[in-house]
Amino acid sequence: MEIVVATSYSKNFTIYGERVGSLHFTVPSTKNRSKILSQMSYYSRAEVSTPPAFGAAIITAILSSPELKEQWLRELDSCAQRVKEMRTALYSELKTLQTPGDWTFLLKQVGMFSYTGFTVEQVRRLREEWHVHLLDTGRVNIAGRMFP
Repeated sequence: MEIVVATSYSKNFTIYGERVGSLHFTVPSTKNRSKILSQMSYYSRAEVSTPPAFGAAIITAILSSPELKEQWLRELDSCAQRVKEMRTALYSELKTLQTPGDWTFLLKQVGMFSYTGFTVEQVRRLREEWHVHLLDTGRVNIAGRMFP
């Protein structure tokens, strides 16, 4: 089985411009392995010949210090709790306003983004008439302030 796993630490440590992460391939076929290595070498040279070291240094400093790691974990937990609170608040407001539809997906999904299931037409109407900004896919940032 061929597997590709990509990870990014930029969001977890809020160092978006530092390109900190990894890309792993599991490729049983020698022929495919050679092709992938060739392509990844090409892209690596083109994209990250001299990658920034600052992001990796920040993460190393945080994870190497018990105090900083504990502080980071507390702050990360605080952010996760806030997103949960925002999801609950949005769900409650939609229920209070008797907004048609089943909004329980807001409570079941995790993370700072939510897929609403809105059509492109519904999204455009929300944008144009109500200044509710979300992607055409219906993806919305739950972590931002959404209502007064």
